[in-house]
Amino acid sequence: MTQVALSGPRSCLSLDQRTIDSLARKCLETMARRRIRMELPEVRRRYQTDPCPSGVYCIWSQRPERLIYVGQSRELQSKRVGSLWRLTAHTFARKYAMSLGLVGSHTHSHARSLSALSPQRCRHIESGLAEAYARSLLVGWIEISFGRTEIEEALIKMHRDPVLNS
Repeated sequence: MTQVALSGPRSCLSLDQRTIDSLARKCLETMARRRIRMELPEVRRRYQTDPCPSGVYCIWSQRPERLIYVGQSRELQSKRVGSLWRLTAHTFARKYAMSLGLVGSHTHSHARSLSALSPQRCRHIESGLAEAYARSLLVGWIEISFGRTEIEEALIKMHRDPVLNS
């Protein structure tokens, strides 16, 4: 049986992979029940009423309804929320922009290659992204103090094909 050690600031917990997978499924169910439209003002408003300093977040497409991205952060509230809308700050934004044809797959797959774009072009692409997010995506998150990486990896493994992480 595979053992995975979850370490926090003051503890160490060893769990087998089946337990981690079970926890990941429960986290996904909780996030799915609490997901909201991926519109920046709405997401920021929800964070004010339901703060989550660290945790795991998932993004779903609405049609067809499926999980398309899993992420985790120790600074979910302060850093990751806004960065999802910026091409140079988040892998999901770049990959989703590529899937929509807003940027080329070979020329703009990395943040540093986006520096060749003019600021106006970046804003135009990010504006298109924001519209696409609000129209077709849902986001949910759950607070997890430690073991975030293990939960994220388990969810990616469970949903490998549709997920943009890989």
